[in-house]
Amino acid sequence: FGTIGGLVSPNGFIIDPASEERTKAGVVLWKGSLRTVVAATPLQMVLLAISRCSAFFIYPSLVLVFTTKFRASMEMIAQSPIGMFTYDDLHELHVFCGWLCMTDGCIHTIMHLTRWIVQGNFELVVESRTGLSGLVSVICILLVGLPMGWERIRSRIRFETRKYIHYLF
Repeated sequence: FGTIGGLVSPNGFIIDPASEERTKAGVVLWKGSLRTVVAATPLQMVLLAISRCSAFFIYPSLVLVFTTKFRASMEMIAQSPIGMFTYDDLHELHVFCGWLCMTDGCIHTIMHLTRWIVQGNFELVVESRTGLSGLVSVICILLVGLPMGWERIRSRIRFETRKYIHYLF
């Protein structure tokens, strides 16, 4: 079996070779904990790959979302020789990266949900820590991103309310 702790079958799918029951339930036992990474068909492998890629793609955007609001640090960097490589409008960069985070988070969530639906394991959304934390995260990112970035919603919500909602994420 493969290199991921014996979780990869000879045909390349991610299953729990010790328990067909766990595989059917959408989980594998890996290093003592249950993980929701089962991908037992080519479609599930593609959905898992897209969700994983979107998760890794979000990291640079997250770093930039936060660092663009570190005003003193950004000013110090701007005064250094590295300053010639910095972006002038940090708020514009913050908004752009915020939209990337929201889009990526939605793609990530949709791919996992679709994989669980295809497996017949949609209950993992509320029965696993992975599903619950993902659900909370995507709700928070939509509560923050849509009122801040979508004009139809932004015009209906006072700035102070949007700012307080923004503290969620």
